[in-house]
Amino acid sequence: MAAQQQTQFQSYDNDRNDSGVRAEKEKPQMADALNFLSSIKDGFGSESQEYKYFIDLLIEYKQQRITIPVVVARVKLLFSDRQEFIEGFNKFLPAGYEISLPLSRGPHISYEKARNFVSKVQAAFSQDEERYVSFRQMIVGFLQEGKMSGLELSAKVCEFLEDKQDLLVELFDFICP
Repeated sequence: MAAQQQTQFQSYDNDRNDSGVRAEKEKPQMADALNFLSSIKDGFGSESQEYKYFIDLLIEYKQQRITIPVVVARVKLLFSDRQEFIEGFNKFLPAGYEISLPLSRGPHISYEKARNFVSKVQAAFSQDEERYVSFRQMIVGFLQEGKMSGLELSAKVCEFLEDKQDLLVELFDFICP
C-alpha cells in the first residue's frame, strides 16, 4: 500500500542532457516503488521509528494532508545520514523538487534563523497563545531536557504545524539545508 503512495510522485531522471536541459525518463513502475520501499525497510528495519515515520509520511501525502514541499523537507531530514535513500527517493519526485546532494552535515542552524523562525511561529499563533506556549515547551523539552529524539520532535512539530505548511517547509529548510 505504501509503495503505491510513492508512485503518486512523477519521475524524472536527475541527469541533464548535453545542453543542460532536464532529460525526462519513464515513470517508475510499481516494482521500482516496492524495491525502494524494501531498501528503506532493510536499511532501517521494519520495526524502526524511521521506517514507520516514512510510511506515515507517505500516508499523509496520499491523504492530501501534506504537500510535496513538506514531503521533500521531511524526507530530507529523515534521510540526512542516508544519501543513497535520497537518491532513490528523488526518482519519484516531480521536476524541481529533487533534493540536492550532497546534503550539508552537522548543525548549521544560526541563532538568527532560529529566532526569526520562532518569531514567525509566534505571529502565526498570535490569536492562540496556548498553542504557541505548547510549541515553545516542545522545543525547550527537546533542546534542554532531551525528552525526545530529533525524529520524534520533527513528527510532533509536523503535527503541530499541520495547518501552517509554509512554516513547516521553512523549518526543514533551515534545519537540514
